[in-house]
Parts: sequence; C-alpha cells; structure tokens
Amino acid sequence: MLFELTLPVRNTPRPKTHNGLPHVQLNVHPDPRIISKMKKIISNLPDIKPQNSRLAVPGSIGLWLSNDIRLNRDAVIAGREFAHLHPDGSMHMCLPENLVQEVIRKGWGELYPLAKFTNRYNILLIYTPQNEEEMRIISQLIRISKKYATMTHATFVNNA
Repeated sequence: MLFELTLPVRNTPRPKTHNGLPHVQLNVHPDPRIISKMKKIISNLPDIKPQNSRLAVPGSIGLWLSNDIRLNRDAVIAGREFAHLHPDGSMHMCLPENLVQEVIRKGWGELYPLAKFTNRYNILLIYTPQNEEEMRIISQLIRISKKYATMTHATFVNNA
C-alpha cells in the first residue's frame, strides 16, 4: 500500500527541548483551543483507545490500538501505543523511517534522544502546533503513524 504526504516547511520556530528524559519542549506556550482540537482529533480516530500513557509525562494521552487490530511491532512505542499527546500539544509518535528525515528537515519534529541506545530511529517528538494549518499537518502525521502501526508491509512516499 502506498501512502502519500506533501509536507511543507514549518514556518514557526523550532522549540528548545530537553535532550534527555523526559523528552519535552521547554519554551512553548500552547493555545488551549488548539490542544482541545488535537484531543478531539485523536478521540475520533477509529480503532483507537485513548488512555493515559504509561510512557510519557503525567497528563499525556496515549493512542492505543484496539486489541483486534493487527500490529506492526516496529511501529509502536511500547505495547499497543503508537503515539501520545503531551499536555503541551507536542507528541511522540512512530513514523516510517523514510519520512523521519523529511519531518526533521522541514522543522516538524526531532528524533527521540535515546534512539542511538534503543536502535529506534522511527520515534519522533512532533512539536506543538501553533495554528490551525500546523494542526492540520500534524493530524496527517497522526494518521500516517496509525497506518504504519497497523501494517506489516507498506511503502510511504513523500511528494514534497
């Protein structure tokens, strides 16, 4: 299956982040309306059980795949959790490795700092959306992450 994404360059500045654990942003002041819309987006995804993340800062919402959905073990953070939404609107998510560098290069996120120790180069911190357009792009990334977590063989193409 082919999944296409046109990823523009993100126009807002990259936030400063903590380069250890917890891997969080340090200088972002999220818009509560955007965070509320992000929560609505994830709660409306089919076959997802939003619940407290066991792997993120307190208050984070884990996106867990239902037990009856086939799982790509290489595309989940742990258990059946493929992504989680932090209280500040940033997210950790698994993305196909051929999209990782594009997401980083275009300013949408950064690699999980423990990747070199865990050999997991597909886990990214996606920065907090600062406006409706960024939220739309990030909602596409969430859908790609979900699709990636449910497929064992897929090709992802970036048409940017």
